[in-house]
Amino acid sequence: MVYVLTRDGRVESVNHPTLRVPSDVQLPLFVKEDVPAFYGAMLEAEAARTQKPAVFLEYAWELSRCDPCTADPLSLEELRGLGVFWLFEADQPEVAGPTGAVAPDVFVTRLHLRYDAERFPDELRLRESGDRSRFQVRYALRHPWRGEPRCEAAREYLRALPARFEEEAGDLARLTGWPIAEIRAKMEAGGQSFATSQLLAAERKWWERLWSEN
Repeated sequence: MVYVLTRDGRVESVNHPTLRVPSDVQLPLFVKEDVPAFYGAMLEAEAARTQKPAVFLEYAWELSRCDPCTADPLSLEELRGLGVFWLFEADQPEVAGPTGAVAPDVFVTRLHLRYDAERFPDELRLRESGDRSRFQVRYALRHPWRGEPRCEAAREYLRALPARFEEEAGDLARLTGWPIAEIRAKMEAGGQSFATSQLLAAERKWWERLWSEN
């Protein structure tokens, strides 16, 4: 993994393609239990699809901003230790970060690559692109509503869940190369049922609810 701090924008490879890691995908709930296995399989599958050495972009953002924010920005002393020399020039502005801390104008790039003689035979060469467009890898896990369906809208929502689950399974299989049958089995075991009848099993007729709602 390569972290680069620059003044004018994200960094990319000169001698190999720089590709964005697939992002903004909704995944099955069981992925939360083993994120490293998912992410490693996804990177392996992406590398295999390129069929040539490539560098993957995982993050590109200003240090002074974040979405979401997980920590204060690096301090001036930390940045000095990392070699960010331009911060100490007289005309270098400082801005307030998301938590109120001083966050100088530094752009952060994180790259990921498999660097060995077989998969990356020549030295990595980088350049500052000047592109300040933001990017970060993000995945979503949406927990289905588990309440009792008391109206047609709720019943329609439950009927639509199997199709949503199937889309999640397909996206995960596409990203990782994992067998979709195994993905479906893990989803079923985790409560993401593909059978509409099971999702609506808790539904009761109006006259059945009369006796329990007194």
